[in-house]
Amino acid sequence: MLVLENIVSLLPLPDQKSVSLTCWRLYYTVSRKVFLLRRRFILREPLSNTSFLFCKQSDKCGSGENLYLADSVLPSTVCWASWVTSLSLKDTHPNPADLAFILRSCSRLVSLDLTGCDSLFNKTLGADLFLSNALERDAIRECLGSTLTKLTLANISSLSDENLENLFATFQSLSDIDLSGCLFDFNLTNVNLRRILTFPRFLSLVSNLEIESKFKQPCGGVLHLNSTSVSDESLRALAAIPGIHISGIYLDNCRELSDTGYLYLMMSDSVFNCLKKVSFSYPGPSVTCRVVEVLLERFSHILTYVKLSKWLFPANSRVPPLFKRCSALEYLDVSSCFTSPKLLVNSVSSAFTQLTSLVLSGYSGLLDEDLNCILKGLACCLKSLDISSCLNLTDVSLSSVCTYSPYLETFVASWCRGFTDSGIRNLSSNALETENRSLFSLKHLKSVNLCDCSRITGSSFLCNTSDSLNLYDLRSLRIGRIGSLDGSVLLSVPSIAPQLHVLDISRSSADDKTIEVLTTKLSNTLRELFVSGCEHLTDQALSSILTNIPFLRTLDISFCPYISPKAVLLFKSSMPYLYYLKSIYVGSYLKSARVS
Repeated sequence: MLVLENIVSLLPLPDQKSVSLTCWRLYYTVSRKVFLLRRRFILREPLSNTSFLFCKQSDKCGSGENLYLADSVLPSTVCWASWVTSLSLKDTHPNPADLAFILRSCSRLVSLDLTGCDSLFNKTLGADLFLSNALERDAIRECLGSTLTKLTLANISSLSDENLENLFATFQSLSDIDLSGCLFDFNLTNVNLRRILTFPRFLSLVSNLEIESKFKQPCGGVLHLNSTSVSDESLRALAAIPGIHISGIYLDNCRELSDTGYLYLMMSDSVFNCLKKVSFSYPGPSVTCRVVEVLLERFSHILTYVKLSKWLFPANSRVPPLFKRCSALEYLDVSSCFTSPKLLVNSVSSAFTQLTSLVLSGYSGLLDEDLNCILKGLACCLKSLDISSCLNLTDVSLSSVCTYSPYLETFVASWCRGFTDSGIRNLSSNALETENRSLFSLKHLKSVNLCDCSRITGSSFLCNTSDSLNLYDLRSLRIGRIGSLDGSVLLSVPSIAPQLHVLDISRSSADDKTIEVLTTKLSNTLRELFVSGCEHLTDQALSSILTNIPFLRTLDISFCPYISPKAVLLFKSSMPYLYYLKSIYVGSYLKSARVS
């Protein structure tokens, strides 16, 4: 009501009658069915972090406590479930029956993330497995079988062929399937239904997807097989499925693959003229740069997403000139790929008119002039830049970033030990341009990571009355382990970035009073706080967080020697929204004092 009163007070309404008429018209408008069906609900907390929907119960095997849906949640499901389009239950332990109950009301669900949810498919827990009941599958399929297009099943060790068959029978229009980290049996000679997850059965299920699935359309579907033991023959079998189309393939850290498997896939009809997204990071020992050369030769005109972290391209590689053909690229990750910075400069071309995200981390030999050449050629199109661990970059590179990337939204520069305060606040005397520009001139910034930049101190973020250090759109600020982060600096942070969602001030001089003021000023927005290594914090800091930020999702208080383990347990039990709590080596000084 206070919000509505403030809005109405700003309107040019001459008398009480006009106010009443305006309010009535507003109520009439938002009550119309047409408006209700089109509006998008903005919940107080995003449902991607759903641990607050759960309560702790001991499982039947006595192996500890799991999270189960609270009894009070289920009756209210029909009130909010129909508006949910993306639901993540990552690393929770939902009860299969309760999850099925919720899904029957999620008529608009597009994406479902079940990463690490072993309880749904583990018979040892005693409950019926997820979607094991035919009537349950029919009810969910009728509700969202044709709307759900993205299914994430990563890191589920208990997944079997039978479970996967039930999932595919229920969700028949899948276009994005993530099975990263799952335990597959890639033996292609056994296609019988087994109690473990077999790749032949998965291929059979993909081939039987409904025609509405993008895997059956020319635009193609997306498949994630990161960190699995997928083999060359398995990729060959995948590419040989009749009528299949693949627009995206993620094969990070697949150590069993060789050139043969990649080439089987890229030369097949399944990816012809539709492969737009590839992620081949951390290749196996049998893979050569021939794979990337063929990829760029065949698909350079349509590639939009390329991730090639940890490849080593030799000096005589044909990769740099081939990269210049990729005019449609929007995301490029070439971290630690080139042995020479000059090869990197030659690869990142001015032809990348669509490039918005660039990852160049890990180039210890990258110099200021190299980065300047790259950014100047990209013509102000970058929105995300990662130059972390580029140890030889100096404030001149910061000048290049501020000059040539004015629309930057994400800037990652952790471990850049050549950056100093003068580069953050004002350009150094050897700047490339005559106009002084600082990091605070990038008004579109939403995320900044300067952790472990040892020559940057807290004075860069000390806000005086005469300064105009305002980054109102900034949502994430990570300045952990930089120099001289004392209380006066930390108290300036809310003035610089009043809308922070993520704050990392690890190994700073923050004390209980500082945390109390910070959490009070950022109480409406702050959801992730990292204060590891802050040696002045006590149990009182946890009390302030509990009082001021009840919706906190992530907290790291590791290596805080005066915070007691008992206070940590009490805090954890009192924070229903808390998703992740890291508290290793807490209370070490208290223990040593007790021993002495």
